[in-house]
Order: sequence, then C-alpha cells, then structure tokens
Amino acid sequence: MEPEVEPSEDTNYKHYIEDEILRIKTENPNMYLNREDLLELMKIPCSSEGLIIVRCNKQGTGFKRDTYIEKYCSKYITEGEFKKVIDKCSYLMKKLYSQKRSADAMKTPLYLFLIYLLSACLLGAYFFFAWIAPDNKGNITLDIIQYSCLACAITLMTVSTIMNYMIGGYIFKSYEELVKRTLDKYLDKLNKDKFHDRGLEWYVTPNHFWMELRVLSGRDNRRASHPANDFMSPQSSVIDEVVDFNDGKENNKRPVPMFEEKKEEAAIEYQKLDTKNKKEMSKKSTNALKSPPDTKNESNDENESSRNQRKEEPLELEDLEGIEDLEDQNAFQSSTPKDGLRRRKPKNTRTNSDNETVRLPGNLFSKGTDNEELQPEGKIEQVELEKKVFST
Repeated sequence: MEPEVEPSEDTNYKHYIEDEILRIKTENPNMYLNREDLLELMKIPCSSEGLIIVRCNKQGTGFKRDTYIEKYCSKYITEGEFKKVIDKCSYLMKKLYSQKRSADAMKTPLYLFLIYLLSACLLGAYFFFAWIAPDNKGNITLDIIQYSCLACAITLMTVSTIMNYMIGGYIFKSYEELVKRTLDKYLDKLNKDKFHDRGLEWYVTPNHFWMELRVLSGRDNRRASHPANDFMSPQSSVIDEVVDFNDGKENNKRPVPMFEEKKEEAAIEYQKLDTKNKKEMSKKSTNALKSPPDTKNESNDENESSRNQRKEEPLELEDLEGIEDLEDQNAFQSSTPKDGLRRRKPKNTRTNSDNETVRLPGNLFSKGTDNEELQPEGKIEQVELEKKVFST
C-alpha cells in the first residue's frame, strides 16, 4: 500500500481560498463579485507574533506598505527593509500587469498573417493537384509539385505556430498564475540568500490575496506548526485554536484570528461607551436619592396650571342682548389674583342652579328711534336695570 503524500502548502492555501470564494458566492448569489469584493469579504488572518500578514491592494497590482507592526516586526526586521521587499514585489506585479494588458491588446503581426495566407494557398494547390492527378498518371513532375506544396504548407504552419508561442506564450496564462510564478522565483532566491539565515521566510499565497513573513523555528528552518495549516483545517476552530510555535512554550502561544483588528477595537470602544453610560446613570440615581423632591415648586406649578385652565374656560352667557362691554369683560377675566386667594365676586354676575357663574349684561343702551344715535347710559341706570332683571 502506497503511503499517503502530504499535500503541499500551496495546495492547502489553494483549497482554502477556493472554499472561501465558493462561500462568498453562495452567500451573495445575485451579486457580481470582482476581486475587490472577494478581498473585502474573505476571511484573512491578522498579523501576530511569528506571522506578519501583508494584504494585497484592491486592484491586485501590489501589496500595502502600511502593514509593518513594530511590536511584532522590530525583533526580526527593520521597517525600511520590510518596505523594500514589498516595493520590489509590487514593482514586479505592476510590470506583469502592464505586459498582460499590452499582450491582450496586441494584434497579430503582418508577417504572421502573410505566412498563414501562403500556407493556406499551398494547401489549396496540393488539393488541386491531387484532384487532377488521376487524369495524368505517370507524370512524375506533377507528383513532385503536389507533395512539395504539402510539405511547404506544413512547414510554414509549424514554424509560425512556434514563433507565435515563443513571442507571446504568456498570453495563455492568467495574471494570477504569472504573479505567483514570478514572485515565487524572486522570494525563493531572496529567502535563500538573506532571510533563511535570520530565521525568516517570505511566502505569497495563490491568487496573491496576501503575503506572509514567517518566523521559522528549528534547525531545518521550518515551522513545527504553521498557523495557516491550523485555520485551514476543517477540524480546528478559527477562534478557539491556539498554535504552539516553539515546543510548547506558553509565551509563544497565540490564537489565530479570523477577522481584522478593527473589529476587536470596535468591541473595546463599545465596552468603554457602555461602562461610561452606566456610570452616568448611577451618578444620576445617587443624586436623586440625596436631594429630596422640591414640593414647593410642584405646588406652584399646579397653581399655575389651574389658573391657566380657569382663564381658558369660556364664559357662559344666557339670553343676552346687545353688545358686551369689553372693559368689564377683561376686568372679570383678570379678577382671579395670581396668589390663588379667593376674592369677592365681580359685579354684574350671578350663580345659576348649576353653581355656574353667569355674566349679566353690563352695557345696555337707551331706547330711541332708528334715526337717533344709541348712547350708553350711566352707572346708576345700569344698576336699576340689573335690579329689574333680578326681580324678573
């Protein structure tokens, strides 16, 4: 029985990225997803002790330079050296992108078109001579011309195909494959020449969604347990899994994060805001317990509200004829004092059977003809008229 071959690291990453892309597409079935959307929705591990993550930009033509974290990287590499490697990788990616774009826009050269046209003509001549050959049996010259046309056509087609493949062979490969192959060559040479001796290793994932700077352990410059293998394995939990870097030392253990550090910072800010609100509520409750309620102000408010209600109540007038005296009406409305004390009833009022105060006519006019001008009577006549009304 043949031993099982352990899958390579590229294969593990490739399967993980394919599963993530499939998950994103199933969660968003009606949405067209480009590379920027996939990069935003994909679960990418965060930088931590022993593993520095360098994310790709939205266009896929370079890596972000602001991924240097001093507390993780300062022990192994300087910021200038870190950015120099990223700049070189970004330069190679942009160069490949421009070559790919120019190759896609490149037209077929004129000499290739002429070669294809000549080979097609020779092939047509071969079929023509093959058609007339039965009528000219024994004609050796015709046979030589016929097979010469076929040989020239085949030779020209083969040479033109090889030339086209050699000139633009990378046209048949995708941009992601070109970037992966080019960066692997550059980083392998860089690791062997410079970084393996310092216990470091650069690695780029398939489709170059992110790049990693790893801290190696052991004499063979390999990890005993790589975080990527842990968060990509289906048995392990991304949040709860703890990876051991150096032979089980507790100081070097860390959880492999699923999301970016921004979500952790947002949770911390939310906790701070929650505690701040709780403190403010507790202060308000203690102040309310310490200071008794102001009953005096409440009673004043009640008096003012009752006074406003009294003012807003309409006056009921029964069987009144003529025009009301506005001055007496204003005096009646303002008869209730502001201090709330009871006062004597105003003049020209009486209480009916329903205990309601009714306004009496306070301004009656003297009798006269239609041509005469109506003039108000004096106070004495008003009192006499009031007595007559009461008597009736």
